[in-house]
Amino acid sequence: MHQDALGLPLSTASADAARAFDHAVAGYITYRADGALRLAALLRADPEFGFAHVLKGYFAMLAYKQAALPMAHESAAAAARFTASATRREQAHLAALQAWIGNEPDRAAAIWEDILRDDPRDIVAFRLAHFVN
Repeated sequence: MHQDALGLPLSTASADAARAFDHAVAGYITYRADGALRLAALLRADPEFGFAHVLKGYFAMLAYKQAALPMAHESAAAAARFTASATRREQAHLAALQAWIGNEPDRAAAIWEDILRDDPRDIVAFRLAHFVN
């Protein structure tokens, strides 16, 4: 198990995937135009990294387009297959994604806030909780 740039555990056995996760998150936080490329590199580094699939689902939902919902659903389904042994935080992110996909943004925000109570350095939960609210 590796850690992200902020010291939070990631349920990937791949150091390359951990670095690619940080790169993808940094791109999201700083509004980089190459987010899709960063995400693709992350998924190539570890196609079975559940949190990578959650991130893909989040990015689809951030498009706020009906056409993006199938990708979000697909990403959540993939994440569900790969998060059985993931960290509690990563499983909570999947629950938040599922709530958001299910048109329950308030529930998703509550889950992100719960994540932040336990892991206040989770920049993804922080950003999404503020963005969606």
